[in-house]
Amino acid sequence: MSPSSPFSRSSDKPLRPNIAPSTDQVEIPISPEVLIPRLGDYLIEKKLLSPEDLQRALDYQKANAIAGNPRLLGQILVELKLIDRSTLDQVITKQIVQLHNALQETNALLEQRVQERTRALERRLVQIRTAAEVTRLATRASSLSELLTTTVNRIVEQFGYYYAAIYLVGPQQKYAVLREATGEAGKELKERGYRLAIGSRSIIGWVTANNKARLVTDTREDDLYLQDELLPQTRSEICLPLAIKDEVVGALDVQSTSPQAFDEEDIVILQTLADQIASAIHHIRLLESAQINLQEIHLLYEASHVISRANTIEEIIENAASVFDRTDFLAATLVTEGERLRLRSLHDPASPENPISEEDQYLPYPLTDFQSALQGKSYLLITEFSQTTLPAALVHIPRQWGAEEVVYFPLWRQGKLEALFILGSADKGGFSDTLIQPYLSLTDLSTVALEKVDAIRGTQEQVSNLAVLNRISQAIATETELSHLYPVVHQQIKRVVGDVTFYIALYDARTGLIRIPYLYEDGEVSQVESLPVGEGLTSIVIREKKPLRIVEDTERKARELGAKQLGEKAAKSWLGVPLMVSGEVLGILNIQDPEQENAFSIEDERLLSTLAAQVAVSIRNAQLLSQARQQAERQRRLYDATEKVRAALDINSILETTSRELSQTLGAKRVVIELHPPDIAPSSHATPSEDTP
Repeated sequence: MSPSSPFSRSSDKPLRPNIAPSTDQVEIPISPEVLIPRLGDYLIEKKLLSPEDLQRALDYQKANAIAGNPRLLGQILVELKLIDRSTLDQVITKQIVQLHNALQETNALLEQRVQERTRALERRLVQIRTAAEVTRLATRASSLSELLTTTVNRIVEQFGYYYAAIYLVGPQQKYAVLREATGEAGKELKERGYRLAIGSRSIIGWVTANNKARLVTDTREDDLYLQDELLPQTRSEICLPLAIKDEVVGALDVQSTSPQAFDEEDIVILQTLADQIASAIHHIRLLESAQINLQEIHLLYEASHVISRANTIEEIIENAASVFDRTDFLAATLVTEGERLRLRSLHDPASPENPISEEDQYLPYPLTDFQSALQGKSYLLITEFSQTTLPAALVHIPRQWGAEEVVYFPLWRQGKLEALFILGSADKGGFSDTLIQPYLSLTDLSTVALEKVDAIRGTQEQVSNLAVLNRISQAIATETELSHLYPVVHQQIKRVVGDVTFYIALYDARTGLIRIPYLYEDGEVSQVESLPVGEGLTSIVIREKKPLRIVEDTERKARELGAKQLGEKAAKSWLGVPLMVSGEVLGILNIQDPEQENAFSIEDERLLSTLAAQVAVSIRNAQLLSQARQQAERQRRLYDATEKVRAALDINSILETTSRELSQTLGAKRVVIELHPPDIAPSSHATPSEDTP
């Protein structure tokens, strides 16, 4: 909904990442219990081990660790004969199977979410197409009846709502009269001549009196809702005014059988439809009254028809300007370029030469002067230049023309001035309301067309983003190697934001270290060794656990956040989002543009955040799977070694086999086995050498 129509609800070059270098490298060995947490508790729960035996094993394990001989709990349990190897292997296997099942469930959930978003987007596309169809019809309808009938029918058929109706304000401005509605209920109400007084205690009466939309999320709880026996299934309702500026010409009423059926995007599309209908009603009435020059009507209609089908901002402005360029008045079209207005075209019916030289192509006034003076206005008429208190920017062109009066028609887009159309007259009193109205209607129609283009672009961007998410979901669903996952994610992001700096940082909460296994900059992929969490932007994202987007004056804003800049220069645009699973930060995804400000939009942030959620799950799954594989392989090797030792027939064979198998299994360079006579105990434990693991 545009900012001017209040809405009422019922029930009143690339840089290294900003992380500090580290001088210490900490290696944390991977324990089997990372894969199988609380192994002892699980064995007790399954009644495979008693609490006393578990405590005995844990004490024994602790004693071995203190003696410099760390042992796995599973090994201790087998060695103490508290559990046999076969049972232990079965427990570990069962845990691995459970992990595998959890991975499959996660992938299935991701696929379901993508499908749900696809269905929602398809519905939104249908609504956009319907809005565009009504927009086209609004410029081509041969009669008001045709326009209204087609509009309400399309809303119900394509949007899936229960009922739609259009009321028009009567000549005396006292009643809103039902002119068109859907279904048998609508037919009967029209035959009754159904109407509601403006300002009456009803939703239609309230909307037409206040020129505001009203949303009823649940009809059972709204005191203005009027229950109608012909529409017994209505549970939610939205009514939007049909208005031209401050003049309400009617209302669009839509009802649904579901409570809370209208979300924000539905409301925006319906408001756009309401604006189109109001504009079309106004145009049709203008044509019927025949109060303006037929040539101007032809130009207006022709341009409106083309504008309604335009797919770009440039097309809209070009076709609107063509009408101003063919009038009997002095006319100019200015377009926004950066922070200035550029003179696009000039028209003087009395002279083949432009009254302003090419040197004055750019107006010597900042854009803010025009925006502040025209803000909130659909047009501005100046009849006395000598007495106006408006900025000099608004009298620059007409004074050069020698015009006595001038009318400005601003074309707004998302609250900013996109273009400015100017009409000038050499005579006093040259502009009446009747003459101004068609140009104002053209500007209003152009504004609606801009909104349509933006809506279509937004939808196309959503479709593109959803396609990216879908491709990534499919690509990473079966990818279990992190080294393969990172390039897949990078290539998909590259499709959306272009060839910018990109990295994935992983965070280890136990060590407080950040590692960057994948960094793309200057066309090359590299890695960054582990660094401690510090005062860079990456560290801020990890600590705050929320996205951070800086796209203007990044150096200053980074300092304000307390971040220290570690690169040669700050990136012009910086966007990082956390990789999180169950509230735990695994790292961040980051993109940077070293040259361009405002390179990343809020939509990019949303896409990256959605993507990060999927990537985080995939990273966690890959990490767990890798740990599972390592643990399974380690257990297999230890089991094989044990079997070989058991098969040895004498003490030398036992020692040789044990030494060889431990060396191979543990990757040790040297294995020392000390034997003591039974009656001589070792005075102390041997200290492992540097080569001893």
